[in-house]
Amino acid sequence: MRARVNLVMNNWGEAATDAEAALSGYTFLSKDDVSAPGFNSANSPSWIWAGIYKAADTPANYRNITWGGHLCSFARGYTTSQGLYKRINSLLYNMIPDTDVRKGWWINASLESPLLDHMDWDGVTGSAISSLAIPNVKRAFQPYTNVKFAPYENKCGTDINAGDWCIMRAEEMLLIQAEAMAMGGNLGGGKSLLENWVKTYRDPSYSCAATTPEAFQSEIWWQRRVVGRGPCLYRHHASEEEPRAVHDGRQVGLPRCLGVQHRGDGRYPADAYPHRGDQRQCGYRPCQG
Repeated sequence: MRARVNLVMNNWGEAATDAEAALSGYTFLSKDDVSAPGFNSANSPSWIWAGIYKAADTPANYRNITWGGHLCSFARGYTTSQGLYKRINSLLYNMIPDTDVRKGWWINASLESPLLDHMDWDGVTGSAISSLAIPNVKRAFQPYTNVKFAPYENKCGTDINAGDWCIMRAEEMLLIQAEAMAMGGNLGGGKSLLENWVKTYRDPSYSCAATTPEAFQSEIWWQRRVVGRGPCLYRHHASEEEPRAVHDGRQVGLPRCLGVQHRGDGRYPADAYPHRGDQRQCGYRPCQG
């Protein structure tokens, strides 16, 4: 928590030191770990802080309004029965390299993702799950639907929308440490830390092209936009990022939260606003989807 606060206050040295200390005892999720739907258990070796949601915490008349009920595309509940899937816009999706395992966290325009190969919905497997429609249970997926979050006990179609909610994890601390190092005067050290992490755990072909601390900070923000479309990557001054996220290449994406800003100004593709929810959601929150 102190690492987050120091980052917001631009106390770069303290933020880097605190983030490194917070990583003690935790390990990052591997490429194999994130190559199947998951992100719903506090037992994850990378989760530092989480809210625990058990089946007993989701009585029948409230099962659809849990975080799992909103985020998971495989359970029977609010999201699947109404087709209100949490999606990424094509602009940001197309910026993710094909060599990056995180691209599979969403289905593509052809409704395909390698993560679907790990799922079975009443005998329907793989990409066929995307077009599966069951009355009052599941509507067909739309392009760029997220498939990152596993259902309770990995059972497709379950009506138990339980699942733990991540509040802080090791990947967030790594990005804080790298950003703080670079902004504090050690650009080479920050770049090396980020490149080693991405190459080892997400994209073996990754290379950071930033040559200034400010450019590197934008790269970190882009990483948060991709990684943060999953359990919590906290950024208290997210509102400060928004103006820089409008036109500048890799900074474009609008994915901080379920709602978006700058709607309808013609600068984004037609699917740049896949979430039609309450615009009030655009305020600060730990980013999950």
